[in-house]
Amino acid sequence: MTLDKMQIDEFIDLLGSSEPAPGGGGAAALMAATGAALSEMVCSITIKNKNFEWAVESVTELQSRFKSYEKKFLAGMEEDREAFLQVSRAYKLPAGTDGEKAAKKNAIAEALKIGVKPPAKLMQTAFEAMKFTEALLGMTAPSVVSDIGVAACSLHSAIKSAWLNVLINLKGFEDEESAKLYRTACEYYLKESEITCAEIMEKVEAAM
Repeated sequence: MTLDKMQIDEFIDLLGSSEPAPGGGGAAALMAATGAALSEMVCSITIKNKNFEWAVESVTELQSRFKSYEKKFLAGMEEDREAFLQVSRAYKLPAGTDGEKAAKKNAIAEALKIGVKPPAKLMQTAFEAMKFTEALLGMTAPSVVSDIGVAACSLHSAIKSAWLNVLINLKGFEDEESAKLYRTACEYYLKESEITCAEIMEKVEAAM
């Protein structure tokens, strides 16, 4: 069974077990999915509020975007697990002979290239979702303004968590140029999400 098809209690039990995956990467993807779902909920409630009929078209479009993000993040839980397991298998390869050492080194290098992709993609996609969450401010029902803040915090937490998974994979990179590109791009999403989340929180708190 894939992670996104598990019951919540089953996933939490597995996460807390001695199994190596899911781990931080899967948890980060779930945080992002929670943020997207909360933003979707804000849209759903606002669409039914007669006082916000003027915003229905825009909010409906955003609702569709959040639903799409939610599915991407849930799928990302399994993508991260598969990538991690590939890295784990590479590190467990034998290294008794020179040939085995060379093969293991190459396998690890290739696995890390795969391992860094899910968290890097999560950072980018979660930041995109956060910007759309920010767009909800000012055109949603007052009763759900706090949920906008929680959604933003969930997405930002996912980005910060995914950053750690990017770093752990880059640590073993031999391709320094590729590692530099990943680091630069991901540092941008980390910094911008920090700024955007703080701005959203400030506006949310002012509206309460």
